[in-house]
Amino acid sequence: MSDIFDYLKWRGDLSFSAAPLCEVDALIFAELSYIDLGGIVPTRTRVQGISLKNAGRRYFDSYRGREIRLGKLLPDSILKLLRVAAETKRFSEVRMLGYRAVLDEARGEQFSAVTFLIEGGTYCVTFRGT
Repeated sequence: MSDIFDYLKWRGDLSFSAAPLCEVDALIFAELSYIDLGGIVPTRTRVQGISLKNAGRRYFDSYRGREIRLGKLLPDSILKLLRVAAETKRFSEVRMLGYRAVLDEARGEQFSAVTFLIEGGTYCVTFRGT
């Protein structure tokens, strides 16, 4: 049975102009939206953003020497996904921008969103929340 990592091996060397955005790409973006990228991905949408490769590098550098804890609900495979996707031709230069995260335990509110800008001007907005 194939998984996301098999897809990255199969399609990771193809640009989005060679193979347009598909449901699996959108799933990868959605999965990556669960990572706390505050302070790494710009909050504004009228900026160039940061490449997925550089965002991943900055994220892992910020934890250098410390354990990354994602909590009980998130699988560690999300971190592997960030590492692997960031090294592919397909995802490495995708720009990330418009990051927003809200956590209000008193109100029972959780929300996060990030926009991915793909070559050719295609935007993929992903979010998670309650």
